[in-house]
Amino acid sequence: MAVNIALEVALYSYIIIHFETLMEGLIESYKEVPPDRLKTLFVEGSLIDIAVNTWMYFTAFRAIASHKVTVFNHFIWLLLASVFTRILISYLNM
Repeated sequence: MAVNIALEVALYSYIIIHFETLMEGLIESYKEVPPDRLKTLFVEGSLIDIAVNTWMYFTAFRAIASHKVTVFNHFIWLLLASVFTRILISYLNM
């Protein structure tokens, strides 16, 4: 799990460092959408993704420490939400 957290940090660092390049590509791909709307959508989507993934990792550590089925079930639902938000961000970047 520590490797996954390191990869998440690397991904978010890449997004922050190359934000302008990513926005130029999005503006070129979605010409009919205003650039400020695209920027807002990308930033809000990324923030939601960061929040869901952070909550997911916290719940995973809590599930491992507590050995409770209900906490593990919460983790599974957060994992599904995390995959969903990652798909949305990936679809936006296509």
